[in-house]
Amino acid sequence: MYDVIVIGAGPAGCIAAKTLSQNGYRVLLIEKFELPRYKSCSGVLIKKTMDLVWQYFNEDVPALSMCEPIQNKGMIFTDDKGKEYRFEQEGFNVWRSSFDNWLVDKAKESGAEIRDCTTAISCVKDDQTVTVTMLSDQKTYTKKHTTLLIARELLEHLNENSVMMMPDRSRLFKPLIRELLT
Repeated sequence: MYDVIVIGAGPAGCIAAKTLSQNGYRVLLIEKFELPRYKSCSGVLIKKTMDLVWQYFNEDVPALSMCEPIQNKGMIFTDDKGKEYRFEQEGFNVWRSSFDNWLVDKAKESGAEIRDCTTAISCVKDDQTVTVTMLSDQKTYTKKHTTLLIARELLEHLNENSVMMMPDRSRLFKPLIRELLT
């Protein structure tokens, strides 16, 4: 039995898995795609994000994850009427595939068990546990655990009886981790 199953190996899921594993929890991190997962885009890590990376990992993002230009001074978005919206804040550009893979590696190094090509198909709570039914390699299997974290993207696929504590990338993530660690 796991203490926590984290569904989704994106940045929030990896940070949750790493943090909980480091604090003695038995963690299973599942990802529906094959790891390292392919992301066709780059991403901008603003200063606040870089500070969080340092806080949770005590190291900088590896240079191999950076893309050109490495430094970013902001973005300009243009709507369909030609109006510009400026977001001016310094940060770094990263390849999401490389960055996300680094995060998965850090979660694994901290003790989380990683399973890729695994999809959560249901989550049901009883009195003291949550039962997660997963599909992997065309086989269905069930795991019981005491706590469940679900990536935001899975909400539409789960039924009403599911128990969901979502790491909402900013506002909900820190209180959730604090609650699980107390």
